[in-house]
Amino acid sequence: MSIIRIIKNNKYLIVIIILFVFQNSFFINKAFHIDDPSTVEIAKAINIHPLKPPQIFLSNPILMGYYYSPIIRIFGEKEFWFHLFYLPFSLLTIISMFFLSLRFTQGSLLPVIFLMVTPAFIISSQSVMLDIPLLGFFLAAVATFIFGIDKNNRLLLLLSGLLAGIAILIKYSGIMILPILFIYVLLNSKIEKIKFLFIPLFIFILWNIYCILIYKDAIFFLALSGKLASYFLNRIGIRLFASLSFLSGTSIIIVFLSFFLLQKKTFFLPLLSATSGFLPFLIKDTLNNYSFFEKTFLAILLVSSSYIILLILQDGFKKNNKDSLFFSLWFLLIFIFINLINFIAARFILLLLPPLFLFIYNELIIYKPKIVRFKVKIISSIFISLLVSLLLAIGDYQFAEIYRDIFYVFKKVVPLDKKVYFCDSYTYYYSWGYDYYLKKNRGLKYRREKNLSIKNAIFITPTEQVLPIIIEGLGGPLNNKDRLINSIYYKGNIVLHNQRFHAGFYSHDWGLLPFYLSFHKVPLEVFKIYYISNSPQEVK
Repeated sequence: MSIIRIIKNNKYLIVIIILFVFQNSFFINKAFHIDDPSTVEIAKAINIHPLKPPQIFLSNPILMGYYYSPIIRIFGEKEFWFHLFYLPFSLLTIISMFFLSLRFTQGSLLPVIFLMVTPAFIISSQSVMLDIPLLGFFLAAVATFIFGIDKNNRLLLLLSGLLAGIAILIKYSGIMILPILFIYVLLNSKIEKIKFLFIPLFIFILWNIYCILIYKDAIFFLALSGKLASYFLNRIGIRLFASLSFLSGTSIIIVFLSFFLLQKKTFFLPLLSATSGFLPFLIKDTLNNYSFFEKTFLAILLVSSSYIILLILQDGFKKNNKDSLFFSLWFLLIFIFINLINFIAARFILLLLPPLFLFIYNELIIYKPKIVRFKVKIISSIFISLLVSLLLAIGDYQFAEIYRDIFYVFKKVVPLDKKVYFCDSYTYYYSWGYDYYLKKNRGLKYRREKNLSIKNAIFITPTEQVLPIIIEGLGGPLNNKDRLINSIYYKGNIVLHNQRFHAGFYSHDWGLLPFYLSFHKVPLEVFKIYYISNSPQEVK
């Protein structure tokens, strides 16, 4: 049966894909955000230097730059077109997850829906970062490899190798597909099929040869050595804490699913996982400024994640079930990997979710006390998770919009006869949406060098604890003669990334909460506009 026929025969899959595309259409003009400008800048650089873009862009392979470079040539740097051409990667993820579910759950759509309603997937699918393309090709490679092994289909195995190679050329994290596919080979005693794993390995080697020939450096190993040099082993505890918080906090539905599974007639695992709930109240230095409510929220997330992981360790390895063992090893390998990288972010959790939801589904099927009540609970948990995800997606849309909108506001409030200076907000070539729209803006004449003596001018800086601002006092007055002439506030009820509210959706260094919700509007970002006195001042 062909792939097209399988999809056509599953009308509910088509329905949820249509609904997904429909809800994504409301966010298709979202401002470039966080690492989105990196994708744009790489594509622009490739248009100028197709075979040798500047080495500054090579912290990861640059395949996505080649995907978007012709789109920029045709449509320009319009957000609409970037998001539209990003949509196929989300659909590839959904369809690949469907085929994995077809293989491991007798065709249930629940694991697919579990993945689709998570904030990590919904919000990431509205970006143009590397993580959804990575996830899509990663899952497609796993699915084709598994079907290729099961059906002894060499064509599928060859396709799997190519898809895995593409995943690696999107982001170095794709390398983790090799041990996962190797595990499936071993579990199914198909050791002769290991030769197909040399295809992605060969693609990875070719990329490194290209870097050596063009840049005279093995850039992957330079990047790896740099990561290792800056790696702090003593921070692994806080990364583990963050990954447990983000696992439940950026999926939401895991909180409900773990609660259902707590009803199984085992007491040791719930008791053991419950002890992790005390950690937010026991850790002093890191969580000193967290409120009781925030610590309680963290405790719920920790207990949910801990219970699921303990369940994987118990049932995944104890049962005489190759599928459960495969899900468990897949999950644990990725879990160890993300805890060994420098920081935890919601988008990194995405690679954990497919094996986790496949495992959880099989656990739920084993335990169904009353089928009607079970269905109601599952549907309710899906609905609540989707609602939270959409609220967070709206909040992230508003957060991204700040840095596109602010320059239109500056034109209205900044005196046109003054020189305008902006603080240098980041050490990288780009800085989330702020520097991207700063550079793109043509309506204001400005300077932004780091060491600049300025006088009789306007100085503008963001002051909320969102951007990693490199300026003393986080944008405060440069001296007592300087005058604050305006403050521009952006407020909202949903905070995904702000140190003040301990929310670190895009990096746990900003906070161990994946998000923060408030009944009252709170500052998402604040811009201060200063008039600098006649005496020259040095901007550090």
